[in-house]
Amino acid sequence: MTTEPSNPPEAAWACCPCSVDGDVRVGFGPSWVRSSPPACQTGLVAGQVPMTARELASVGWAFAPLVTIGMAAGPCFAYAAVRRRSRALALAAVAYGALSASVVCGSAWGWGSDLEVKLGVVSVLLLWVASSAHALAVRRTVFFGGGEMDDAVVAATERIRRRDESRRIVATDPRLARELRIGRPDQPSAYDDGGLVDINHVPAECLRAIGGVDGDLADRIVATRDLVGGFDNRHDLEAVMGLDPSSLDEVGDLLIFCR
Repeated sequence: MTTEPSNPPEAAWACCPCSVDGDVRVGFGPSWVRSSPPACQTGLVAGQVPMTARELASVGWAFAPLVTIGMAAGPCFAYAAVRRRSRALALAAVAYGALSASVVCGSAWGWGSDLEVKLGVVSVLLLWVASSAHALAVRRTVFFGGGEMDDAVVAATERIRRRDESRRIVATDPRLARELRIGRPDQPSAYDDGGLVDINHVPAECLRAIGGVDGDLADRIVATRDLVGGFDNRHDLEAVMGLDPSSLDEVGDLLIFCR
């Protein structure tokens, strides 16, 4: 009669992040071993993924015209035009800047008639609504690339972003990472992790598919990890397998090591 290994308590999972190419260690499933956990990130709710600096900057940029009633639209779109080297964004910056100047100058000189007051109100509303909607519509294009970029560049940039996001989930919420099957292309999942591969759990077929790992090496990795109980990080994998330190450079960004 065999006794199935007991799983760790739920509380233990929350403070046992997954190893992402050697940055942090993790425990998953029956191979979980209780040890002194690394310092956990505080202030994070389960499932919450912190935004990157670029994402925060893009949101701040997009909401600047909204919170300033359109007065910041000219400078914001001038910055966007320089960043993307876009003539269309430059023309938008000039138009919003001119409309802002007319509103400011009209207020400074005083409105001479009811018609001028109404025109001033319409100008402010038009500037506010148009610039805010425009900024929100082009936010991702300005900060992450868009239509004027080559489709291959856009796709590659998105895959890199997805991998970075997936690594943050793995490090901050391993239970969510397991549920999303991050790094497990051998299992069905609706979540796009950017092509990450968990060296410690995928079958040899998945290792062969990522490139840079031939069939013989994939088989040896699977056999060795079963003997040693898995690898801690890429450097551990290279040392145990006797690989050249640069042999996995081509696929290093795709690898994660979940215990």
